[in-house]
Amino acid sequence: MKSKLVKVLVILLANIVVFGAAYFVLEYFAQRRMPPTRAQFLTKEEARFYRHYASMTTHLREFQFLLHLSPDIKASTTDYMFTRIGGEGKTVLIQGDSWAEQFITSLGAYATLDNFALANHVNFVVGGTASYAPSPMAVQYRLLRKDFNVDPSVVVAIIDQTDIGDELCRYRSQLSKDEHGELVVRPYESTDLMPYSIRNYFDLIDILDGEGGALLRLIKYKIKKLQIGGPSGCSQKTILAPTAGDLTAQDRAYFGERIAEYISTVFRYSDKVEKLIFVTHFHRGHLTGEFSLNVSELIRDVVQKSPYRERIIQLDFLPSDYGNEAGVSIFEEGDPFSHLTNTAHRQVYARKILQKVQFALGN
Repeated sequence: MKSKLVKVLVILLANIVVFGAAYFVLEYFAQRRMPPTRAQFLTKEEARFYRHYASMTTHLREFQFLLHLSPDIKASTTDYMFTRIGGEGKTVLIQGDSWAEQFITSLGAYATLDNFALANHVNFVVGGTASYAPSPMAVQYRLLRKDFNVDPSVVVAIIDQTDIGDELCRYRSQLSKDEHGELVVRPYESTDLMPYSIRNYFDLIDILDGEGGALLRLIKYKIKKLQIGGPSGCSQKTILAPTAGDLTAQDRAYFGERIAEYISTVFRYSDKVEKLIFVTHFHRGHLTGEFSLNVSELIRDVVQKSPYRERIIQLDFLPSDYGNEAGVSIFEEGDPFSHLTNTAHRQVYARKILQKVQFALGN
């Protein structure tokens, strides 16, 4: 009986030694794996900045955005939200979605802004962020004004055709007020793979930066990745539907309210703004007859009723601005959202916008 007990204890001790050794080996390799795994994400400083401001604007620029900046830009954490070009002089703020973002991701468009800034003693602040529409733009404007002392003389608001669908589908359910009664656009809470949702990304960061050994954290990390849901959120068809004519009177009025709120925010938070320039551009679908509504019409209706209408300029790009090239080579091939090629953006789009900026500045 005693010998059997000794055998059991020996076997138990041997298992403990084996499992202990295996754990320490696995923990060793997990510790080596942890730094490159964590390096795939934002740094702790960047994550703090991103979380803070995304909590009020749904999202900032994409997590790998700094890699897409023009190589001439010395990137910093604030570039996840806005980018400065130029130096001293009056400030021109450019807001909008990816059309505005292209000013700093396209080397040619960036050079155009930089040359204009140097020649006209202008400081550009480019806040363009993919999928932004008037509501997150209004919040971004307030944050730039209050937290970063951005006090523009001219504001360029680039409103894309997709902004209607974005406001109706992406942002309407996310609008809220903070403790001071200020507008905020809350991030999505869903763990599904929704466009511009930041939930899963930061859940993974929290696991990697959490308590416990490296092995335990990597196991939790792998489990979390397996728990992430499937594709969800606003589809391409939903975003483009309003421009194709699928827009009720109620939704039209709602979008008008978002434009009006944006205008009010621009002029309410600064008495220095001389001009607000709304920029709109047709899509490929307008040339083919697929789209029957232009967002410029909705903006025009709001501007005509605005108490600030004398300080607002509308710049609506037309096919004639491109001569015989419209519909041939100005749009990115295969892009359903009709983004301009870098060449068209630089040679026509950017230059005509800057002509309006120069006029607004009185230069």
